[in-house]
Amino acid sequence: MSGLLFVARILAVSALPLAACWLWFASRIPAFVPVRLLKSAFLGAAMVVPVAALQYLLPRASSGFGSVLFRSFVVAALVEEGVKLASLRMARRFIASGSGEAAAVGIAASLGLAIFETALYSFADPSVAIVRAVTAAPLHASCGARIGLAADAPSLLSPRAVFSAILAIAVHGAYDLSLFVPGFPSFFPIAIAVVAFISAIGLVGPKNDGDI
Repeated sequence: MSGLLFVARILAVSALPLAACWLWFASRIPAFVPVRLLKSAFLGAAMVVPVAALQYLLPRASSGFGSVLFRSFVVAALVEEGVKLASLRMARRFIASGSGEAAAVGIAASLGLAIFETALYSFADPSVAIVRAVTAAPLHASCGARIGLAADAPSLLSPRAVFSAILAIAVHGAYDLSLFVPGFPSFFPIAIAVVAFISAIGLVGPKNDGDI
Protein backbone atom coordinates (compact mmCIF):
# COMPACT_ATOMS: atom_id res chain seq x y z
CA MET A 1 0.00 0.00 0.00
CA SER A 2 2.84 2.39 0.80
CA GLY A 3 4.30 1.74 -2.65
CA LEU A 4 1.00 2.58 -4.33
CA LEU A 5 0.67 5.73 -2.23
CA PHE A 6 4.17 6.77 -3.26
CA VAL A 7 3.36 6.29 -6.95
CA ALA A 8 0.07 8.19 -6.51
CA ARG A 9 1.98 11.13 -5.10
CA ILE A 10 4.45 11.01 -7.99
CA LEU A 11 1.54 10.97 -10.45
CA ALA A 12 0.00 13.99 -8.76
CA VAL A 13 3.27 15.93 -8.89
CA SER A 14 3.77 14.95 -12.53
CA ALA A 15 0.25 16.04 -13.51
CA LEU A 16 0.65 19.57 -12.16
CA PRO A 17 2.76 20.77 -15.13
CA LEU A 18 -0.03 19.75 -17.50
CA ALA A 19 -2.45 22.04 -15.67
CA ALA A 20 0.13 24.84 -15.66
CA CYS A 21 0.63 24.41 -19.41
CA TRP A 22 -3.12 24.84 -19.97
CA LEU A 23 -2.87 28.36 -18.53
CA TRP A 24 0.32 29.05 -20.45
CA PHE A 25 -1.19 27.91 -23.76
CA ALA A 26 -4.27 30.06 -23.20
CA SER A 27 -2.09 33.13 -22.68
CA ARG A 28 0.05 32.57 -25.80
CA ILE A 29 -2.40 31.12 -28.34
CA PRO A 30 -5.19 33.49 -29.43
CA ALA A 31 -7.46 30.70 -30.72
CA PHE A 32 -6.70 28.27 -27.91
CA VAL A 33 -9.01 25.22 -27.97
CA PRO A 34 -8.57 23.12 -24.80
CA VAL A 35 -10.21 20.01 -26.29
CA ARG A 36 -7.37 19.70 -28.83
CA LEU A 37 -4.84 19.61 -26.04
CA LEU A 38 -6.96 17.17 -24.04
CA LYS A 39 -7.08 14.82 -27.03
CA SER A 40 -3.34 15.15 -27.39
CA ALA A 41 -2.74 14.39 -23.69
CA PHE A 42 -4.84 11.23 -23.92
CA LEU A 43 -2.99 10.25 -27.09
CA GLY A 44 0.28 10.71 -25.22
CA ALA A 45 -0.92 8.45 -22.41
CA ALA A 46 -1.88 5.80 -24.98
CA MET A 47 1.64 5.95 -26.42
CA VAL A 48 2.84 4.07 -23.34
CA VAL A 49 1.68 0.81 -24.97
CA PRO A 50 3.69 0.98 -28.25
CA VAL A 51 6.66 2.54 -26.43
CA ALA A 52 6.74 -0.29 -23.89
CA ALA A 53 6.32 -2.92 -26.62
CA LEU A 54 9.16 -1.55 -28.74
CA GLN A 55 11.46 -1.13 -25.76
CA TYR A 56 10.75 -4.71 -24.72
CA LEU A 57 11.55 -6.04 -28.21
CA LEU A 58 14.83 -4.16 -28.59
CA PRO A 59 17.97 -6.15 -27.79
CA ARG A 60 19.77 -5.44 -24.54
CA ALA A 61 23.48 -4.70 -24.66
CA SER A 62 25.41 -6.75 -22.14
CA SER A 63 27.30 -4.21 -20.07
CA GLY A 64 29.59 -1.21 -20.11
CA PHE A 65 29.20 2.38 -21.21
CA GLY A 66 28.00 1.29 -24.65
CA SER A 67 25.04 -0.37 -23.00
CA VAL A 68 24.17 2.86 -21.19
CA LEU A 69 24.46 4.87 -24.42
CA PHE A 70 22.20 2.40 -26.24
CA ARG A 71 19.66 2.47 -23.43
CA SER A 72 19.69 6.28 -23.28
CA PHE A 73 19.66 7.27 -26.95
CA VAL A 74 17.94 4.29 -28.61
CA VAL A 75 15.76 2.44 -26.10
CA ALA A 76 14.59 5.62 -24.37
CA ALA A 77 15.04 8.66 -26.62
CA LEU A 78 14.67 7.28 -30.16
CA VAL A 79 11.77 4.98 -29.32
CA GLU A 80 9.80 7.54 -27.29
CA GLU A 81 10.32 10.50 -29.61
CA GLY A 82 9.79 8.28 -32.66
CA VAL A 83 6.47 7.00 -31.32
CA LYS A 84 5.43 10.58 -30.49
CA LEU A 85 6.28 11.73 -34.01
CA ALA A 86 4.49 8.84 -35.71
CA SER A 87 1.43 9.08 -33.46
CA LEU A 88 1.03 12.85 -33.81
CA ARG A 89 1.57 12.64 -37.56
CA MET A 90 -1.15 10.00 -37.97
CA ALA A 91 -3.51 11.79 -35.58
CA ARG A 92 -3.33 15.25 -37.17
CA ARG A 93 -6.98 15.16 -38.26
CA PHE A 94 -8.11 13.82 -34.89
CA ILE A 95 -6.28 16.59 -33.04
CA ALA A 96 -6.71 19.23 -35.76
CA SER A 97 -3.96 21.48 -34.45
CA GLY A 98 -3.83 25.02 -35.72
CA SER A 99 -3.46 28.66 -34.75
CA GLY A 100 0.02 28.03 -33.38
CA GLU A 101 -0.94 24.88 -31.51
CA ALA A 102 1.51 22.51 -33.24
CA ALA A 103 4.12 22.86 -30.49
CA ALA A 104 1.45 22.93 -27.76
CA VAL A 105 -0.06 19.68 -29.07
CA GLY A 106 3.36 18.06 -28.88
CA ILE A 107 3.86 19.32 -25.32
CA ALA A 108 0.48 17.99 -24.16
CA ALA A 109 1.13 14.58 -25.73
CA SER A 110 4.58 14.40 -24.17
CA LEU A 111 3.27 15.28 -20.71
CA GLY A 112 0.57 12.65 -21.04
CA LEU A 113 3.30 10.09 -21.74
CA ALA A 114 5.59 11.47 -19.03
CA ILE A 115 2.99 11.03 -16.29
CA PHE A 116 2.77 7.28 -16.83
CA GLU A 117 6.48 6.90 -17.56
CA THR A 118 7.34 8.53 -14.23
CA ALA A 119 5.03 6.13 -12.41
CA LEU A 120 6.72 3.14 -14.08
CA TYR A 121 10.18 4.44 -13.14
CA SER A 122 8.94 4.94 -9.60
CA PHE A 123 8.13 1.25 -9.33
CA ALA A 124 11.43 0.19 -10.90
CA ASP A 125 13.76 2.61 -9.12
CA PRO A 126 12.30 4.81 -6.35
CA SER A 127 15.66 6.58 -5.95
CA VAL A 128 15.18 8.47 -9.23
CA ALA A 129 11.43 9.00 -8.84
CA ILE A 130 11.64 12.43 -7.23
CA VAL A 131 14.23 13.69 -9.73
CA ARG A 132 12.09 12.47 -12.63
CA ALA A 133 8.93 13.97 -11.16
CA VAL A 134 10.57 17.39 -11.15
CA THR A 135 12.64 17.18 -14.33
CA ALA A 136 10.72 14.81 -16.66
CA ALA A 137 7.92 17.33 -17.21
CA PRO A 138 10.06 20.20 -18.59
CA LEU A 139 12.27 17.73 -20.46
CA HIS A 140 9.34 16.04 -22.17
CA ALA A 141 7.68 19.39 -22.80
CA SER A 142 10.74 20.76 -24.58
CA CYS A 143 11.15 17.63 -26.72
CA GLY A 144 7.40 17.47 -27.34
CA ALA A 145 7.29 21.03 -28.66
CA ARG A 146 9.88 20.16 -31.29
CA ILE A 147 8.23 16.84 -32.15
CA GLY A 148 4.87 18.61 -32.46
CA LEU A 149 6.30 21.06 -34.96
CA ALA A 150 7.97 18.26 -36.91
CA ALA A 151 4.75 16.21 -36.99
CA ASP A 152 2.79 19.21 -38.26
CA ALA A 153 5.25 19.96 -41.06
CA PRO A 154 4.11 19.56 -44.69
CA SER A 155 6.91 16.99 -45.11
CA LEU A 156 8.78 15.01 -42.47
CA LEU A 157 11.82 15.22 -44.72
CA SER A 158 11.97 19.01 -44.68
CA PRO A 159 15.25 20.27 -43.13
CA ARG A 160 13.58 21.98 -40.17
CA ALA A 161 11.38 18.96 -39.42
CA VAL A 162 14.37 16.63 -39.48
CA PHE A 163 16.41 19.03 -37.34
CA SER A 164 13.58 19.37 -34.80
CA ALA A 165 13.21 15.59 -34.47
CA ILE A 166 16.96 14.96 -34.18
CA LEU A 167 17.33 17.72 -31.59
CA ALA A 168 14.50 16.24 -29.50
CA ILE A 169 16.13 12.79 -29.58
CA ALA A 170 19.56 14.22 -28.72
CA VAL A 171 18.25 16.23 -25.76
CA HIS A 172 16.17 13.33 -24.48
CA GLY A 173 19.11 10.94 -24.79
CA ALA A 174 21.47 13.29 -22.97
CA TYR A 175 18.96 13.65 -20.14
CA ASP A 176 18.54 9.89 -19.73
CA LEU A 177 22.29 9.36 -19.95
CA SER A 178 22.81 11.74 -17.02
CA LEU A 179 20.30 9.67 -15.03
CA PHE A 180 21.57 6.22 -15.97
CA VAL A 181 25.30 6.77 -15.39
CA PRO A 182 26.08 5.85 -11.77
CA GLY A 183 27.44 8.69 -9.67
CA PHE A 184 26.40 11.40 -12.14
CA PRO A 185 25.65 14.65 -10.23
CA SER A 186 21.90 15.15 -9.86
CA PHE A 187 22.08 18.75 -11.07
CA PHE A 188 22.97 17.57 -14.62
CA PRO A 189 19.51 16.20 -15.53
CA ILE A 190 17.95 19.23 -13.85
CA ALA A 191 20.14 21.61 -15.86
CA ILE A 192 19.45 19.76 -19.12
CA ALA A 193 15.69 19.79 -18.51
CA VAL A 194 15.57 23.49 -17.53
CA VAL A 195 17.78 24.73 -20.38
CA ALA A 196 15.89 22.62 -22.93
CA PHE A 197 12.55 23.91 -21.66
CA ILE A 198 13.65 27.57 -21.73
CA SER A 199 14.86 27.13 -25.31
CA ALA A 200 11.45 25.72 -26.31
CA ILE A 201 9.29 28.45 -24.76
CA GLY A 202 9.36 30.57 -27.90
CA LEU A 203 8.07 27.67 -30.02
CA VAL A 204 4.56 28.00 -28.57
CA GLY A 205 2.68 30.77 -30.33
CA PRO A 206 0.91 31.72 -33.55
CA LYS A 207 4.13 32.75 -35.28
CA ASN A 208 5.17 29.07 -35.40
CA ASP A 209 1.96 27.83 -37.01
CA GLY A 210 2.89 26.07 -40.24
CA ASP A 211 6.34 27.60 -40.50
CA ILE A 212 8.10 24.26 -40.91
